[in-house]
Amino acid sequence: MPVAMYMFWQRRWRLALLVAFAPSIAVSYALMRWIDLELYKHSLFGQYLAVYYDPADASAACGGRGDTAARRVVAAPVAPKR
Repeated sequence: MPVAMYMFWQRRWRLALLVAFAPSIAVSYALMRWIDLELYKHSLFGQYLAVYYDPADASAACGGRGDTAARRVVAAPVAPKR
């Protein structure tokens, strides 16, 4: 990110945006495309997210409102152990 900030400072906007966001987009795409994430989906944390993390929170997190969504997930009640 410091490289992108320097490029913003130098007013090289397009290159700065590319450097800032391209790596995370590429890694996210690669993870979703080639890595089997079913183990995480069926883990205890995955089940917890399925119950307490609704689509509105997911879209808020993807839209840059991660602070609000994270607060709602942390504040959600925990199911009692059986």
